[in-house]
Amino acid sequence: MKRIMLTLKRGQLQSAGISAAITMLCTTTPVLAEEGFKHLSGAELKKAIVGKTITDGTHWSDKFKPDGTVESVMHGQVLGGRWHVRDGDLCIGDSNGKGKPQAEDCFEVWRHGHAIEYRRNGNGFAQGDLVNR
Repeated sequence: MKRIMLTLKRGQLQSAGISAAITMLCTTTPVLAEEGFKHLSGAELKKAIVGKTITDGTHWSDKFKPDGTVESVMHGQVLGGRWHVRDGDLCIGDSNGKGKPQAEDCFEVWRHGHAIEYRRNGNGFAQGDLVNR
C-alpha cells in the first residue's frame, strides 16, 4: 500500500512539473516571438514587398507585383489576385478570373530582417521569409 501511494505521489508531482513547464512556455513564447519584430507602416510595407515574394519555403508563397497583382501559391495551387495597403495593413483579394475581387483579407505585417510575420489583432497566423523571386 505504501508503495502505491509513493508512486501516485511521484506521478502527481511529475504531472505538476510538466504543467508548470507548459504554462511557463506558453506565457513566454509570444514575448520571444515578438522580440526584434517591427510593425511595418504602409510606406515601409510597399517598399519591402513590391517585386518580392514572401514564402514559408514549402507550403505557400505570395509574390507581390508592382502593378498591384499578387500570385499566391498554396500547396501547389496557383491563385491570382490583387493587393494594396489600407490603413497600414496589407490587403489581399482573391480574383474571380475576370480581375474582379471576390474576397479580401487585411492584416498587419511585421518584419525582423528577412523574417516576415502576418498578424491579425496582434496574433501571428503565418510566418515566412522575404525573398527576391
